Amino acid sequence: MSTRLDQALAEIADAAGHASRLAAPGDATATATVHRITARVRRRRAARATAGGAVAASAVGAVALVGPTLQGSVVASRPEAPLGTCGSSLADVRPDPSSDVVLRVFPAGAAGVAGGPAGSDLGTWAGDVVAVEVEEQVEPGDGRAPAEAALDLLVTDGDVVVGTVGTSVDRLVDYGHALDGDASAPARAWAAGGVEVPLEDCDAGDRLPAGPYTVWTLRTPEDGAPELTGPWPIDVAPAPREVGDLPQDFPRDLPVVGDRIVSVGPHGAGWGIEVTAQGEDRAAVAALTLLDAGAVGRNVNLGDDVLRTPSGWDVVVHASTSPDGEESVVYVVQPAR
Repeated sequence: MSTRLDQALAEIADAAGHASRLAAPGDATATATVHRITARVRRRRAARATAGGAVAASAVGAVALVGPTLQGSVVASRPEAPLGTCGSSLADVRPDPSSDVVLRVFPAGAAGVAGGPAGSDLGTWAGDVVAVEVEEQVEPGDGRAPAEAALDLLVTDGDVVVGTVGTSVDRLVDYGHALDGDASAPARAWAAGGVEVPLEDCDAGDRLPAGPYTVWTLRTPEDGAPELTGPWPIDVAPAPREVGDLPQDFPRDLPVVGDRIVSVGPHGAGWGIEVTAQGEDRAAVAALTLLDAGAVGRNVNLGDDVLRTPSGWDVVVHASTSPDGEESVVYVVQPAR
């Protein structure tokens, strides 16, 4: 068992998630957001499995069916589509360089909050949804709401819109408690928190293929020109897959997802396993996979949930880094007590 894994096992009890700008310390909003997104992902997966059972196709097949696309996008280009809708193009729209819109992603892993002004990288994500906080800075002494609160968050592949969700920046929030020396963070901002941006194509609802994408915000005032802000680069990690080569007596109802096993060995009466896995949300994806396999949550804390499998094993998953510097997930597996 690697030294890094040993350290992770020793620290697992203290691995509660970091505070988020989505909620003040002690506020239950952040936990509720995590659980709401988890529930939404599971409902969407279940609906997709039911509706698509008779017509299931691989992601490669789905791309092949959409026909010619602009710049090889995963969604067919629709030249006549209204700006900001599925398949529309942003090629002829110039971003607003004076915009003060800020995007932050949640949860952001051990490194803290990711994102910032336009141009900031939103990181790599393995799930099919990412929660985004939209902020517009408020100048000291100015509490006026934005003239146009409604906006759309767009995900593009090249110039083509492949995902979209609407929101409204209509909540005045004091972020003074969470600044932590971040000069890019306004003390007060108009915000929309926990906006669930799907990393799925807006045609078929399939998970976006792995690769680089871009996030933008778009306002379309009734009496003015469209206001486009961005870009915010974002990467979609390869789809999670279950690893093999686990101990022969390892529980069959406990899926371990990742790229490869770094180490596996006894830990108490159970196992400690480290696997390489990509994504800021890699621990959440591991937990969702366990939930999909029938596990249930026991001790719900932000970022550290003990999951119990149907066969009676308690599992904690923890984002870590392998001795070689690769992103990884540690599974601590113990008999239920």
